[in-house]
Amino acid sequence: MAEDDSLELPGITWLEHVNIVVGDRDLAVAFYFDTLGCTLDANGRDANVGQQQFHINTSAAGDEVPQVVGGCIGLAMPNLDGLCARCDAATSGPLAATLFRWEDHGAFVKVICPWGNTFLVWDCASEAPTPGADGAPKLPTMVNAHVGYDDCMAVRRGPHTGANGAGIRFVEFRCRDAAKVANFYQKVFDSPVLTAGDRSAVAVGPSVHFLFSSAPMSSEELALHSGVHVCVYISNFRRAYERLAAQKVIWTNPRFEHLDTCDSYEDAAASRQFRFKSVVDLESGEELLELEHETRTIRHFQFMKHIAWEEPLEVAAM
Repeated sequence: MAEDDSLELPGITWLEHVNIVVGDRDLAVAFYFDTLGCTLDANGRDANVGQQQFHINTSAAGDEVPQVVGGCIGLAMPNLDGLCARCDAATSGPLAATLFRWEDHGAFVKVICPWGNTFLVWDCASEAPTPGADGAPKLPTMVNAHVGYDDCMAVRRGPHTGANGAGIRFVEFRCRDAAKVANFYQKVFDSPVLTAGDRSAVAVGPSVHFLFSSAPMSSEELALHSGVHVCVYISNFRRAYERLAAQKVIWTNPRFEHLDTCDSYEDAAASRQFRFKSVVDLESGEELLELEHETRTIRHFQFMKHIAWEEPLEVAAM
């Protein structure tokens, strides 16, 4: 979003988590924690990365296939050398007989999870902003602190985050029409968007984006992607609900109806969140991408909740 020089961030203000159904829990632990380097949340289930999370759930009834995001996930993590060492060790461990593999591309590391999800990982400190050169006019302290901020890969950089910039930098999805998807976010949420050719970017928090590519998934890929959901916070809660209700896409997920319902605005307001299942063409109603959004008001009690983070132990120290 380098072309966007606005300091406004209306619409979606924060991407908190991505929810993915995995297969065997032991394999998920070996990948997300032992290899990728996430921190186990206090609830004993979720994988924390900076101030964001992956909700990694196994099928309650054992009848759901593991989900695969129809695109890729971009992460900012500390110490790519440590990540490479953990990935190298994992090739002969419990992940060896799965789809797990990894490639070191220098500036970033590509990692495939045991079920086929693609992660692109950058070092959150690799492009740390630097103050002005010696002899340059003295800048106010806060101006110096922001030098280069928009050009680095860090997500929530700073001494009070406990993460030093680690986090989910972007999630990329393939869809039917990236320009129409961007129009959906702009009109429904008032989100800042950029479209270039067959790709678009939507701001979903400071230094965090959804990316969309006009490249429809195959039927097999659609089946694996089905059920993936994202959790976001928005500033225009009622207006967004009404716009989505007019498109008839508001949806109470049966899997989570013990947590929240949203069949009416009153229900949504009581839970302070609502869900919708599909991103659609606002003119024709055609589904452009199945992607459930767990959509919360910034007055939800979990907005910017504390998420424990510790940098992963390196293989040599284990």
